[in-house]
Amino acid sequence: SVGGLGTSEAPGAARRALVEACVSEFPRHKPVHVAGVSAPLEAIAMIEAGVDLLDNAFCHGATLAGKALRFPVDEADARAGGFDDDAFPPTMDGSWKETDEDTARRDAFLFSGADAFSLNLWSLKYRTDTRPLLENCECHTCRNHTRAYVHHLLQCREMTASVLLDAHNQFHFLRFFAAARDGDFVGGRARVR
Repeated sequence: SVGGLGTSEAPGAARRALVEACVSEFPRHKPVHVAGVSAPLEAIAMIEAGVDLLDNAFCHGATLAGKALRFPVDEADARAGGFDDDAFPPTMDGSWKETDEDTARRDAFLFSGADAFSLNLWSLKYRTDTRPLLENCECHTCRNHTRAYVHHLLQCREMTASVLLDAHNQFHFLRFFAAARDGDFVGGRARVR
């Protein structure tokens, strides 16, 4: 097990080199665990560095912030594109000059509190949104509840909001790890130890 990561050090080449150096010293027939690193892009980097087990704190952190995970987890999701109509960045005309429409879309996106990985369901933008947290998601929350409902629960400080968000976030992240095990995660490649 590699510990001591995820304590405010910068992710990137230095962390990856450290993990690779540790993994190279471990017996190859034993699983390798890294604690403290679990964001999607960090997880991909750790998997490619030879890590087998990661914690799942990223999901619960998103839940505590009132966020629903929404990022493509496999090649089928990536090919589908337009994961949500909240997707960003806006289409550019090739000149790399932002149009007024691009600026308005970017500002609305940032105001919503969304990012590349999640929707901020605290945002008033979702108070009347009758879509599931993530289109085509098969989790209990997405099959039975809307963004507006979860937003309402958050606003009322109802504990059920965390239960529904955690159910969705765990389901989505487990899909991500299933794709990683199959070598089908976005931008990934299978790793053989």
